[in-house]
Amino acid sequence: VLGILYAFVSASLDAKTYMMIPWRLTVGVLLGSVCGYIIVLLVTAMNGGVYNPFYGTLLMSPFMLVFSLAEPTLKCKFSQLHSYIATNVIMVCVVVFSGPFTRKAFLSTVFAGLLSFVVPVTLTWTLSVLGLLPRTAPEPLPVFEYSLGNNFKSNACYILDGDLHKQELDELRRALVTSRKAVLASVTDAELRLCIFQLTSTLYGLRRTSGWEPFSQAAVTHLWGPMQMELRNLMTFVTAVLRHEVELDDIPDLKSTARNALLRIKRISIEYTRAVADQKSV
Repeated sequence: VLGILYAFVSASLDAKTYMMIPWRLTVGVLLGSVCGYIIVLLVTAMNGGVYNPFYGTLLMSPFMLVFSLAEPTLKCKFSQLHSYIATNVIMVCVVVFSGPFTRKAFLSTVFAGLLSFVVPVTLTWTLSVLGLLPRTAPEPLPVFEYSLGNNFKSNACYILDGDLHKQELDELRRALVTSRKAVLASVTDAELRLCIFQLTSTLYGLRRTSGWEPFSQAAVTHLWGPMQMELRNLMTFVTAVLRHEVELDDIPDLKSTARNALLRIKRISIEYTRAVADQKSV
């Protein structure tokens, strides 16, 4: 009954975490049963071959305190190793309630631990292989693409008055950071990971440089004015693709549009820089 109960508690339908809880419960059960059995043997040897549960409980108390360090709110690394509840409960079962059948209680708890691992892992793995496992969250890559599109659009629209929308931009940046971490944890392709880093760093750079110092009126007129139309058109196409509102094939000239926009932005920047340099030299 105890093994079935632990198997039920440890069962999870999340393909990423279904191994974690059964593993922690199994380690906890084995740790508690082994420590409880050793305590029983020590108390029996110290008491002249007769086991006294009272002395066993006293000797068990320090072990319970140590195992309780795995409580999640304590932020201890032990919480990632074993379940302190399973460890303490199983140890109490062996030390206090085993009676004259100590070995049988020990073997029963070990069997419960193995059952709590085998049953949920087997069931969840079978459902995962058959494609019947429901998802608890959307795929990381589409979430990242959506967050990337929102960030790009907002940074491009608020490039002159980002201070008025600081809270919104900060929330979008936090969402982008969270989605970036999630997608990097699920992506193994080196080129795709490099692309993710390049995209996010470009957006971070755009936000930092636009907020570093306000544009002068001349920069707004002669630099941002001619440039914004190219950037906004490109932003519209890219955001639509990232949000999967349209497919990449629906915009066959997207790459050429981006290339032409980049060349025009560079030309505008060069012309503005030359104009500023000429004005200073006069």
